[in-house]
Amino acid sequence: MSEIELLRREERDVSAWDIEVDVLVVGYGCAGVCAAIEARAAGASVLVLDRAGGAGGTSINSGGFVYLGGGTALQKALGYDDSPENMFDYMMAACGPQPDETLIAAYCEGSVAHFDWIVARGVPYRESFFAGAHEPFDSDDGLVFSGSEHVHPYNEVATPAPRGHAPRSIRDKGALFMNKLIESADAI
Repeated sequence: MSEIELLRREERDVSAWDIEVDVLVVGYGCAGVCAAIEARAAGASVLVLDRAGGAGGTSINSGGFVYLGGGTALQKALGYDDSPENMFDYMMAACGPQPDETLIAAYCEGSVAHFDWIVARGVPYRESFFAGAHEPFDSDDGLVFSGSEHVHPYNEVATPAPRGHAPRSIRDKGALFMNKLIESADAI
C-alpha cells in the first residue's frame, strides 16, 4: 500500500466548507486568467488556485505571440487579406496527420473575436509588420509571419498571411500580455 492514504468523503458527510464558489480556476496562466475574466464577467464568484507564488504561469515568460488570423483588425490595418477559411486551409495542412477539423474550424472562426477580446482587455499592438525572422524578436512590431505560411507546400494550399500577433514591447512581450490580462481580471 502507498504511504499516501487518500481521504475520501461523500459530500453529504461534510458538515461545512471553508469557501464555496461558482467557478474554481486551477492555474493562473493565460488560460486560467481568461477563464477567470469570463466567469467573473458573467457574474460568477471565482477562486483561483495556482502552485506558483504569483500570477502569470509560464505565459508571463513567453514571447507573447498569439497565433490569430481570419482578418483581424491588425491584419486589415496592415493590408493583409485573410479569412477564417484561408486560415483553416493552412492549419489543416500544417497540423500534421489527422488534424482535428472541428477544433481547427472553431479556432479559425473565432480568431477575429479572440483578437478583439484581447485588445479590449488592454493588450496593445503596434500597427506595423515585422519582415524579418521572428526569433530573436527585438521589435515592437505587432504582426509577423510566425509559421510556415509563406513557404512550400503551405503557400499552395492557402494564401500566405502573417498571423503572429505580438504585443507592443521590445522585450518581455509575455509579461506585458499577461500583466494586461491580470489587470483586467483584477478590475472586475
